[in-house]
Amino acid sequence: MPIITNENHHMAFFSVKDMNTLIERLAGKNTKRESWYGEMTTKSERPDGINQICFQDPNGYWIEANDVGFQ
Repeated sequence: MPIITNENHHMAFFSVKDMNTLIERLAGKNTKRESWYGEMTTKSERPDGINQICFQDPNGYWIEANDVGFQ
């Protein structure tokens, strides 16, 4: 299955209370992750104050995690 390189094609399944903990867990598993703007290992802050990060599952699909409801 091809790696999806464009984050515009992604799914957002969940919201997390502590984005930094998620980033650390993904780093521990060597999971490719980046901000919405393509910055490796960082999170993005949307205009509405919500933080988000994108990462790829083992098949290359992008998944978004954010902190909606926890900020």
